[in-house]
This record gives sequence, C-alpha cells and structure tokens, in this order.
Amino acid sequence: MADTFTLHGVFLSGPTYKVGLTLALSGQSFDYRHVNLAGGEHKSPDYLKINRYGQVPALQHGAVTLCQSGAILEYIAQVTGKLTGKDLAGRAHVHEWLFWDADALSPPIFRSRAIVRGMFKADPATAELFQKQAGAATKTLDAHLERNQFVMGAEPTIGDVACYSPCWFADEAKIDLSSRPNVQAWMRRVEGLKGFKKPYDLLPKESAKIAA
Repeated sequence: MADTFTLHGVFLSGPTYKVGLTLALSGQSFDYRHVNLAGGEHKSPDYLKINRYGQVPALQHGAVTLCQSGAILEYIAQVTGKLTGKDLAGRAHVHEWLFWDADALSPPIFRSRAIVRGMFKADPATAELFQKQAGAATKTLDAHLERNQFVMGAEPTIGDVACYSPCWFADEAKIDLSSRPNVQAWMRRVEGLKGFKKPYDLLPKESAKIAA
C-alpha cells in the first residue's frame, strides 16, 4: 500500500474522528490536514475540489478522493482488509450499522453537542427533541450490545467505529450514558483495541503526520 492516506478535517469533528480512528485501528499512518473552518477554508475553490459539499472530513489516497465518513470508513476497510465483515452478508450488516448511525445516533448527539458548545442555536423544544432522539438511539444500541461484544458480534468492525464516536462525545452533548451499561462496557472494549486513541489524543489542532 504505497500511497499515503491524507485526512482533511478538524480535531473537534466527530466524523473526522471516525476516519482517524479507523486508520489508527487499521495500523495506518496518515497525513492530517487541518481545515480552517473559522477562516472559511472549507468553502474555498481548492477545498471544494476535494470535498464538493464543503464539509469535513475528506480522504485522499492515491488517485481516490472521498467525502462522507461512512463511505470513507468502507473504503479504508476494503483497502486494508481490516474492520470489515467476513463475507458478503457480513459486509452488508456492517453497512446497516453505518446507515443506522448516520440516521439515528450521530445526528442528535452531534447536534446536541453543537448546541452545548455554542456552535448551533436551537429553541428549547428543538434541543429537547435532539436529546430524546439521542436517548432512543443509545437505548437501541444498549439493547443490542446486551448480547454482543461488538455491534457485529465477537469482532470489531467499522460499524463499531461509526457508533463509538458519537457515544464518546455524548458527555460533551450533556447526554448521560449512565443508564446504558452495555454501551459503556462496549466502549471500554473498543478502547482496549490495538491502536486506539481518544479524539483529542489522536487528532491535533494543526496539520501533522500521524504515525501508526
């Protein structure tokens, strides 16, 4: 795998962390390029050539350029052969978790976190809705993890990475996971994986080379 992975993102971004953590757990070094959102870099013509949506993250690997964290996680798993399902059905089930996270888990947690951090304004009713949605999603995840070590059973996959990121940021979103013991135990198992690093330990505030 001669080509270097280059991750464009922001250290505060949950989706950027999903990509960085997938690379780290896959044993991959990567170049990290900080995108200055405050300065509008994500809307610049040069960056829009990398990410048409003007968002983070984006990944470059040789001739391949990708955006949207779920698609990036799937690509890394395919290229490295790590954190993926063992067969066609297994990979399809991994995709289920990626899609479920993008629909039900990450949005209310990340939006609640943005409200708490003052990056997003919402009326009380909307903020409460996000909290309720987050509670419902973590309840679903907790019930599933009562009988599974990881979301796909005995082995970790990118489905775990996708779901772990919002759960790690739940505290910053003022979402209490104390009533989700199976989620908490699963998070500790993810944190015990080789190569694991928490968000602010993995992603720097400025561009850097991240060693495996």
